[in-house]
Amino acid sequence: MGIGNNQITRRVILAMITFCISRSSYGAAWAVYWTDSTAAKIQRLNLAAGDVEDVLTSANGLIEPRGLAIDVAGGKVYWADNGTAKIYRANLDGSDVQNIVAGLSYPVDIALDLKEGKVYWADRDAGKIQYANLDGTGPVEDLITGIYQPYYIALEPVGGKIYWSDFDNSVIHRANLGGGPVEDFITGLDRVRDIALDTAAGKIYWGDRDTSKIQRANLNGTDIEDLFNISDGLSRPHGLALDLTGGEIYWTDTRTYAIHRGNINGSGNVEVLVSGLSSPWGIAVLEPYCTTDMLSDFNHNCKIDFIDFAIFAENWLVGSVWADLANLAEEWLNCNLVPKSACWQQPEPPF
Repeated sequence: MGIGNNQITRRVILAMITFCISRSSYGAAWAVYWTDSTAAKIQRLNLAAGDVEDVLTSANGLIEPRGLAIDVAGGKVYWADNGTAKIYRANLDGSDVQNIVAGLSYPVDIALDLKEGKVYWADRDAGKIQYANLDGTGPVEDLITGIYQPYYIALEPVGGKIYWSDFDNSVIHRANLGGGPVEDFITGLDRVRDIALDTAAGKIYWGDRDTSKIQRANLNGTDIEDLFNISDGLSRPHGLALDLTGGEIYWTDTRTYAIHRGNINGSGNVEVLVSGLSSPWGIAVLEPYCTTDMLSDFNHNCKIDFIDFAIFAENWLVGSVWADLANLAEEWLNCNLVPKSACWQQPEPPF
């Protein structure tokens, strides 16, 4: 039986991704941030120094912070607080708190589309996923309405998809970022919590709180794997974040009251990074970023390389194909023909 063009394309893409990852030298994450919903705090761990710090507390107006996202290059942390029914942002050190969206019902998780300048959130009690500009200007837009208690969300801007879990359901759903029908993407799970995507490797990750597992599958929904389970110390995993540059996965556990870390492929031992918390919920990783704004740096590793080409090729019929291809070609040539510092610059940690 012959091999179809799509199969050949996918095999070439996977080969290029493997080649580049095995020969790349990436830095590890700088810090991990998390919300503690009952302690009314946003905290962070400096991964180099091992110091835990309160970034924002009830003194800053926090009541019940949930979802968390970071704009590293913009120097901002975003969060949803269902106690105040608002979306906020502040500087990474907690200064300059801004309320950017108010009047919601029960906002929980949030996600950022930095290239389009949008913040997305799930409103559990309103049964909606909505979005607005990053600075809160302009109208609040409905993306998806009439759904049952959306809880955690994840964006795949390059592929034009949004994924979400429900408060009490066994399904991971997805839909187009431009709207359209809701798809029950992965079913037969238990009680899914946070979702994270590795588009370069074609993987989706999630935590299942009632089976005490962290799992992953291909982005087409096939080959579900158990990465970590109760034997690794999991009890009720909630928030989930990937450090793609360091090859690690971080999660909050609301029954061990801790922040945990493991290898992204499930190998090795699980580390307890921080313990003795109240109710750690959302989590985000602060990774090194580029000082240059490259449209085609799809995996945000400060390089235009074969991994970016692979991501483009996998999604090349999505969006403005020829404009995207022109950007990719121009930036690839610029980054690989000029001195490396033009594309490989990274700033110092912001603390």
